[in-house]
Amino acid sequence: MIKFSLLWATRGRRRVYPAVPRWWRETAANPERIELVLCTDEDDEVATIERYEIANPDIHVINKGKGNVAAYNTAAEVCTGDVLIQVMDDVNPCLNWDEQILRQIPDVDEPWVVGIADGPTVGPIPMQPGSLGRCIGYGAKKRICTIFCCTRAWYEHCGYLYYPEYYSMYADDDITEKARKEGRLLECWSEICMPHNWGMWGRDEVWKETNKEAHRILGRALLQKRRANGFTGGFRDGAGSQDGPAGDHDAVVGPEAGGSRGDDEGGAP
Repeated sequence: MIKFSLLWATRGRRRVYPAVPRWWRETAANPERIELVLCTDEDDEVATIERYEIANPDIHVINKGKGNVAAYNTAAEVCTGDVLIQVMDDVNPCLNWDEQILRQIPDVDEPWVVGIADGPTVGPIPMQPGSLGRCIGYGAKKRICTIFCCTRAWYEHCGYLYYPEYYSMYADDDITEKARKEGRLLECWSEICMPHNWGMWGRDEVWKETNKEAHRILGRALLQKRRANGFTGGFRDGAGSQDGPAGDHDAVVGPEAGGSRGDDEGGAP
């Protein structure tokens, strides 16, 4: 039985705890095959036990790094699913998203990245969980994996979900171009669409931190460097890579589990 790992990173937003897990569980064709992995920051005052209980994640892990890239990589390291999906606070899954994704993957045991279009939709229920319609957002136009989805085989091939030297910006460009270069990107942008409601929780401190110009400059420069070397090479120790083991993280599994960051570009800073 194929299992999906929902990798959810969030910070500082009270209202996301009841909303985001419900969106994904209620729109799945087979919710019993979902594993929700929640990653939160240790200093996040909003991430309380009461809110973990509302979200009811299968695994809760504390982000030992900084930024949403570190948070998603932390969540990926402890997940157990066959297909890994990035969950953001401002993305609504489409109806039967799990079946739609599986239809696009030739072999789940092989390394594949699934191109999911994001953005506003033109359809019967625009901007709502379970919306159908054609995406006209950034990911759909630019063919960039803003909502990242891959098989476990791809994750193990890379050793990371996102290249760990990124803080937030341009990490999705990097992994998209790497997968395309290696012939492992399934370009099904017109087949799977998930509304991406940028700024739906307001341009709060999380949004501002994630989208800082400094992170944009760093990300742009790193992407150019990565392009030049063909998306190969090592990175900072402890981040996890194909060149060495991933860093150790203490995860809570089961009813005590709780969550980490998500929003435009993925959530907590």
